[in-house]
Amino acid sequence: MFSDRSVQRLASAVAIAAAIVLPMSVHATAITSIDDFVITRSGLVDSQLGSYQGQPVFYRDSFDDGAPPPSAGSFFNNTSGTYVVLGSYPVNAELNGKLGLDSSLGGPFTNANGGGRTLQRSILPTDVNPETQAGLKKAFHTFAVFGLFDLTIPPVRGDGYGIAVNDGGPSGATESIDLLVRREENNNVVIRFQEQDFLNSVINTLELDTLLIPTGADQIELQLRRADLETDLLTASYRFWDDGVAVTPFTLMSASADFFTNNSWARGGFFAVQAIPEPGTLALLLFAGLLAAKSRRRVSA
Repeated sequence: MFSDRSVQRLASAVAIAAAIVLPMSVHATAITSIDDFVITRSGLVDSQLGSYQGQPVFYRDSFDDGAPPPSAGSFFNNTSGTYVVLGSYPVNAELNGKLGLDSSLGGPFTNANGGGRTLQRSILPTDVNPETQAGLKKAFHTFAVFGLFDLTIPPVRGDGYGIAVNDGGPSGATESIDLLVRREENNNVVIRFQEQDFLNSVINTLELDTLLIPTGADQIELQLRRADLETDLLTASYRFWDDGVAVTPFTLMSASADFFTNNSWARGGFFAVQAIPEPGTLALLLFAGLLAAKSRRRVSA
């Protein structure tokens, strides 16, 4: 049996270990701002929001009304949208035409392969009735989802921010196609194109492009697009901005994602995410912290 003094010493050592290793591992945050969120769509005779990248604007949020999500932007007919939000945004998150993203304010989320995440996400809940032409539908529409973000570097492995197209509905999503800036497990910072298959509990990494930032660039725009009604494929691309002007053309990633596998509709959204260490990883971190604390005591003795 442990003596009271042994228990006190162990508790103190664990507290020291937590202080040493946990702030960066658990509480590190993916922080950026989103400047513009745009969805374009075919089949619009007259969009009051004009066009973007050659297609009529179906929806746009320029984050300029000072009201963070769930308050949203406007649809093509000038009606207002409302986001479905996981996590929360502070009242002052939307300021000076941008929405601040902070993954530490996200809600609990389990990704397709069972990994724990903290996810701050806003999804635009467009129509899911397969018989109507409202929303983004397999039978009727080509479309593209764009997100323009301030270019920040995710601080810790598993942290990132980006856009998604998923088939979320009344029973949840079965599939999500994600395009994000992310720090990988090998510590590389990349533009990650992936499919989350929730039915089969797998994440398919489609492509990783090393984040190579042009001189002076301060923003990155991400795009997911369905360009052809004859195919269910989504493509991914990105370009860089500097001081409000696009300074590179879109770089098209070579991979594509097969969407509309289980449902006939799509929804767009944006997010910031951080990884939560698995229990085994947390135990190793605590053990490493204990060793570090013990070593520090020896040095100072």
